[in-house]
Amino acid sequence: MARHDWRIGVILKRALLGLLLIGAIFLWNCHIKETSRPIIIGLSVNLSGATGAPSDDIRDGAILGVKEVNQNGGVRGRPIQLLIRDDHNTKEGVLRADQELIDAGAVVIIGHSYSQNTLIAYPLVTGAGRVLFTGYTATSKLSGIDDLFIRTSVDDTMYAKAFDLYLKKRGFTRLAFLVDISNPSFSLDIFRLIGKSGSHYRLWYVEYDSRRPGRFKEIAQELLEGDPEAIILLTEVKGTGILAQKLRELGYKGLLMASIWAYGPRLFTFGDDAVEGLILISMLKPKYDNPGYKLFERNYRDEFGRSPTVKAAR
Repeated sequence: MARHDWRIGVILKRALLGLLLIGAIFLWNCHIKETSRPIIIGLSVNLSGATGAPSDDIRDGAILGVKEVNQNGGVRGRPIQLLIRDDHNTKEGVLRADQELIDAGAVVIIGHSYSQNTLIAYPLVTGAGRVLFTGYTATSKLSGIDDLFIRTSVDDTMYAKAFDLYLKKRGFTRLAFLVDISNPSFSLDIFRLIGKSGSHYRLWYVEYDSRRPGRFKEIAQELLEGDPEAIILLTEVKGTGILAQKLRELGYKGLLMASIWAYGPRLFTFGDDAVEGLILISMLKPKYDNPGYKLFERNYRDEFGRSPTVKAAR
């Protein structure tokens, strides 16, 4: 009886070792599959029409970044797969693009290039348990939020303070603003914040929608009503450049200001000599001298045949 019990014990031990071995093989196979499976991240920005052109730089910067990470072993051995979607700068386009990225398994969505679109995307993306990451959204309406939302841009409060400090230094009080209503959570946000900074200002704004054909001459005439000492153009590159030209053609010789939204070499394409002397408020330099940026600049030029803009670097 004892010998029989001993044999049963040996059999049970061998069975247990076999099960442990099978389990170990199974876990190892799962580990191999897990470590070789790509980490999916999404990029969702406006790539349509003239207002979408600056996002080409954002897209190319992201492509280069992912390529370099993967060439250096990925994230803990796992490669990154970048999925790109065009949000078409519409509410429907934003929701459709981000839902497609969520359905495709993106754990992080980088976007959007407009504050308004990031506000639209926020409940959808974070509600699905995904991280919404942006280097471009400045609206104060998303300030103080730390639930699955990360941004590397300063918010509109800081931009408004920078405008306010410069304007006070120059002693200007009569201010006309161009407010691009395609992105009111940025443009109108800054207008309101500057208005709150002091009662010494007399300010007004003219609405402009960069998604529609521009009435540039009429808008320029409206901006000049009230004899402004400074005109602040809160719109994208094309609108900033063209309106600068129209204002100068109408004889305006005062101060022109713009935001980081108009930052980039295309500003001179649309504005030519009219943007000479324009004051642009930005948190970024055109380029940096540190080794990391110089390496990025060289790799970007080798990859795409042109120098990177600040939008690509962000």
